[in-house]
Amino acid sequence: VILGDGELQEGQIWESLPGAARDNLNEITIVVDANEIQSDTWVTKTSPLGDLRSRVEGCGWQFLECDGHSLDSLGSVLTRKQSVPTFIVADTVKGAGINSMMAFATEGKFYKFHSGSLDDSNYNSSMKELLLRMGRQIPPNQQFASGVELNFESDNAPKSRPESLVTSWSKLLSDTMTENSDLVILDADLSYDTGTYLARERFPNRYIQTGIAEQDMVSIAGTLALSGLTPIVHSFATFLSMRPTEQIFNNLTERTRVIYCGFLAGLIPAAPGFSHQAVTDVGIFLSLPNIDVIEPSCIGELEAALSFATASSRSTYIRINSVGSPIAKSQLVLKPGVGVPRRSGSDLAIIVSGTTMLTQALEAAELLSSDEIEVSIYSYPFLGSQPEENFLSAMEGYSHIFILENHLPALGNFHCFKDSFTSAIVTRIGIDELPKNGRNDEVLAYHTLNAESIFRLIKKESA
Repeated sequence: VILGDGELQEGQIWESLPGAARDNLNEITIVVDANEIQSDTWVTKTSPLGDLRSRVEGCGWQFLECDGHSLDSLGSVLTRKQSVPTFIVADTVKGAGINSMMAFATEGKFYKFHSGSLDDSNYNSSMKELLLRMGRQIPPNQQFASGVELNFESDNAPKSRPESLVTSWSKLLSDTMTENSDLVILDADLSYDTGTYLARERFPNRYIQTGIAEQDMVSIAGTLALSGLTPIVHSFATFLSMRPTEQIFNNLTERTRVIYCGFLAGLIPAAPGFSHQAVTDVGIFLSLPNIDVIEPSCIGELEAALSFATASSRSTYIRINSVGSPIAKSQLVLKPGVGVPRRSGSDLAIIVSGTTMLTQALEAAELLSSDEIEVSIYSYPFLGSQPEENFLSAMEGYSHIFILENHLPALGNFHCFKDSFTSAIVTRIGIDELPKNGRNDEVLAYHTLNAESIFRLIKKESA
């Protein structure tokens, strides 16, 4: 079993060790890639692992260490089997073989090469350095005068990236904490990807980094809420919905206010695969009591969602797409059961939530307009909320209403709308199987959620 040292913050690992020793599962060998850096920064700065040897041996395992860059060193410990399971810490250097990747400052805050692919320039430079190193037989974990340098930003600043709700959230969150002294931020080793880093810098005493330990993070949030504070919990939507569901439910039974923020929500980005594609989170959260589920479609809706959540007496789940940044609607006040007009048309209507679906719907509407089919588009941020009478009345003129859902079937918008109209046909366009992985464009096309597919489906239904 190969583990990362940051991964050792996961509770499941420590739950598994004692049982494996008790049941004499001596064929198991764990090798930890101990490079001391995890998603954002140093493991010790995120959530220190403590005395690993004592923890492991206390669970009944053999504990060994080696040089993870030496096959001889690895081989010597892999053959030292005992009548107990074996736990090997292989000391490594993250980014070994490329000087710039190994040179992460001791005080560095953002390691630049944990995730995401290199641009062409840095890729070609890295390949050149690796080939030089191999030709000169330089060990991968040693710096050497290669004459090759990668172009990357400071270790103390996050990587630049396209505008999205994540970039907007980082500033919005920090500004909101200035105005609300009872807010406390919690993060699970995803400061860059959830945009909590500005709040962390400005309000270090109101920022809690739990590491990769979502159940613990949610439990801490529950206690803070009972103390009269307002915790805002951050992680990827799939991690936040599936790993700590029990703890979230327990918090909800106490009728306190916790704000849960799930990022990377929906089908895309699709390259990280099943573990990161949040398509079950809507169904999970909508099955829970005492919580509102909001999926904003732009920065204006995101700001309004946070305002609603901080003023509400209930908990809120804010489902945040990490791709796209449609034109913002400003000065919004969001209400359950009410849609936000995004485009006017007389023939049919599309109801969406989230940046991904709004972007695709707007592009599909332009394609339909060229075929003389005029489409109205409404974003409907409160997922699973029953439409108000005034909003239903505004929709009466449409003979066909299409609901786009960037998640698996759930008690969401389609469920609420399909029984609310007697004169209009209501059709769902959404995911209904395990999500595919790959490039964003091809995955959206496979699931018929790209603009071209939406255009073809609506044109066919309207014929």
